[in-house]
Amino acid sequence: MSRSSPGGASAFLSRGRWPLAVALLSLACGGRGAPAERPAGVEPQPEPASEFARRQRAACAATGERVTACAITGLRAASTKDELAKLDLEKMQQVNSAAYAEKCEADALSSRQLRVYEVCLREERECEPFLSCLDNLTPQP
Repeated sequence: MSRSSPGGASAFLSRGRWPLAVALLSLACGGRGAPAERPAGVEPQPEPASEFARRQRAACAATGERVTACAITGLRAASTKDELAKLDLEKMQQVNSAAYAEKCEADALSSRQLRVYEVCLREERECEPFLSCLDNLTPQP
């Protein structure tokens, strides 16, 4: 399973593409539109049946929050106050974190990939090392 493009997520984001990454995430997740409401009769997801599924859900949610927070930090550093004033960063954080977690939870992770998520979340505090750590999701030849 590939979580990053050639060169890795950190290479992409370190090339000054933070604003692009956040904008793409925002557009892909509905931008500044009204929050998506759950259709009538749709229940929240039940608790995972296995310990592995529970760990995957927790890792995906936490990683989604961290990746989005890193993107927003980069966006704040690269944007003017006027550009930032036009964005709803709080909503962007929520929507993009949830979208990442949903996609991640739908992936069939191996136990090694789940461990990569858990180790990166536990060990890396700064954005660049964290994003570089996530490059280990893709096995090296």
